[in-house]
Amino acid sequence: MSLTSYFSDDPISSDDADRLTRGPFVQQVVGALNAAASAGSSSVFGLIGPWGSGKTSVLHLVESELHAQPTAWQVARFNPWAYPDEAAIQLGFFEELHAALPDSEKTRSARKAIARLSRSIAPVAGIMGAFTGVDGAAAMQGIADLVDGNRSATRAYDEAAAALREAPAPVLVVMDDLDRLDPQELVLVAKLVRLVGRLPNVFYLLSYDETTLLDVLTRTPLVGARQHRAKDYLEKIVQVRLDLPPLRPDQAAQLVSKHLEALEERLGMALTALDRDRFDRVYNEAIARRLRTVRSISRFFAQLGVLTPDLARDVDVIDFLLLTWIRVAEPRVYAMVYDHREWTLGTQPKDPWATAANESDGKTRHDDLIARLERTGVAASDASDVAFVLGALFPAVRSDLVEQQARYASGSADLEPRRVSNPDYFHRYFAYLVPENDVSDQLIDRAVEVLNDGGFHPAALDDLARILRSHSALVSRKLQERQPSATAFTSWLIDHFIPSGVDDEFRRSTLSPLIRWAMLRLPTSTFPLILTQLQASDGGRRVAIEFGSSLESGRDFTAMYGRVPIAMVEQRWLEMQAALPGMLVAELRDERPAGALEADGEYMQMLFLWDAIEPGAAKRWLRTQWVDGDWRLLDILARFVPTMQSSANPGKSQLRRTDQGLLTQLFDPEDIAAALGADIDNVSALSPSTSAWPATNEHLFQIALNDARDFVATHRKHADGDSTDSPR
Repeated sequence: MSLTSYFSDDPISSDDADRLTRGPFVQQVVGALNAAASAGSSSVFGLIGPWGSGKTSVLHLVESELHAQPTAWQVARFNPWAYPDEAAIQLGFFEELHAALPDSEKTRSARKAIARLSRSIAPVAGIMGAFTGVDGAAAMQGIADLVDGNRSATRAYDEAAAALREAPAPVLVVMDDLDRLDPQELVLVAKLVRLVGRLPNVFYLLSYDETTLLDVLTRTPLVGARQHRAKDYLEKIVQVRLDLPPLRPDQAAQLVSKHLEALEERLGMALTALDRDRFDRVYNEAIARRLRTVRSISRFFAQLGVLTPDLARDVDVIDFLLLTWIRVAEPRVYAMVYDHREWTLGTQPKDPWATAANESDGKTRHDDLIARLERTGVAASDASDVAFVLGALFPAVRSDLVEQQARYASGSADLEPRRVSNPDYFHRYFAYLVPENDVSDQLIDRAVEVLNDGGFHPAALDDLARILRSHSALVSRKLQERQPSATAFTSWLIDHFIPSGVDDEFRRSTLSPLIRWAMLRLPTSTFPLILTQLQASDGGRRVAIEFGSSLESGRDFTAMYGRVPIAMVEQRWLEMQAALPGMLVAELRDERPAGALEADGEYMQMLFLWDAIEPGAAKRWLRTQWVDGDWRLLDILARFVPTMQSSANPGKSQLRRTDQGLLTQLFDPEDIAAALGADIDNVSALSPSTSAWPATNEHLFQIALNDARDFVATHRKHADGDSTDSPR
């Protein structure tokens, strides 16, 4: 199939273009016409088939075959729907019949007889210009002829019949698309064929969709709204039915396959076997029943003109095909999919169309979906097929069809790059381009290709760095989907971002998660090299510590969400434990704030990570800060007082008591007693009936001293052999 015919709905005109092997049927039609011609009497044939089934193409092939016979037919093409009114139709009918006869000695009398017959029954107002060379005087003469008994319609008909019996070749009048006419026009054409045009050696081949034609006839006064009367009337007009063979399933599938090949050629890409299998499954299950004619198949594929080669590389072509079928076959469903996209994608479990009535009447989600499709105008007989196509595109809809206990969003297979069910790609299918707030997959693919090849093509990777900063979350997801070389990717991230310095927000939200993701996948041989590369700078050291912290706090979750084996995560943790203490000491020293109360959460997290690797390390380090350093012990204790949001007063913070186990982990009671003995003895006791206090400095230090006093007292009782805890 050529690219020019890809969008064409034009009928074919030669056997070479006959993709549906209509040749045998054409021969049958020609044979029937020849048999009727040999009998000499006029006959009317009906070429019957639904819209778009290829009737016009068959008419062209029949005409070509008739012209190729030794005894050629004279063919007149009359398209009544092309004339502006009934008078024009009537005159045009005879003009085409007149023109079909060659201007020769043998046919001249027949041509004149047809002209006289036309004038005898044509409206007076239509005589002018009915045939070339008729002027005003001739028109007046025509009016006189009408009232002359020797020029009556009956006499003119008899003369035309006598002349046509002597015609050297039969005449075939081809009328296509009769189902386009309005009721009055259709009745007029039927009268012309049945009552006037049944002349010797004149045959008619009428082409129409029978269902539509019968519907038009039921809207005429002649037939009325009675279907059986319409059928009886049509049978009086048409003597021979020529029912166009329906498009066989294998022919339709072959035609669809040819269109897919043309699409691949136009896009410059090949569909994979998995792509074809996915399309074939949905096509055979749900779409084939709606694509039953050549025109419907061609019309469907013609809509894919919006799929440009560039866009095809930024979407899933099969998803685009299926969604295009929804757009063409059920445009209101297509609009519903977009207008309620959160529900379609499963990101909004609540059904936006549900009402109190249908939520409580016991209907299943499957029934609700079918009913909703019917409310959008989908025929009841088609609703299941439309639902099947939607389910193939959107897993949340698929869960409705199989009546899962709960709706769910896309699984891993449906979140693959470019799938319409992936929220990152959804809008591309409706905008027919990559929106401004999106990132082209081609750019990502080029960068990953460069990384995997082991090179550092500046342009591709500079573009990657730029969009990683501007579309951090989106680009991070796309990169992880493509699984670039872990070694090259991690090395590039470190080299490009860390030496130039990154702000804390970008480091926490984007850089550290990406490096953690890549480091989990590093080969054992390259992991030490990457770790050394990280340790070479302050920013890299902090990223490595964050990686270690994620492993310490939940290796099972890291394996689950990172989609790597737990054994690999455990191996990384063992490797990190050897390197972390030195990095932690350096980071705690270099980032040490002026006072304990100024230490942020990340700083304290590093302290606890070190203590998890080397128990007692945090206690020793904290003691050094107030014994040998300039931190106050009371400030250190106050730093560990928990702060929580008030449930009674949103936006307000509250202070609570410090866990005694934490104090035991971080401090020696003797050190606290020696340093804060007088302050502990003099602090006001906290009310035992209160569990939270407003977050003020006064309360902060009061709580810290009360916690210290209880901590010291508890340990003294234990030292004296009393295991009873002191009251809080």
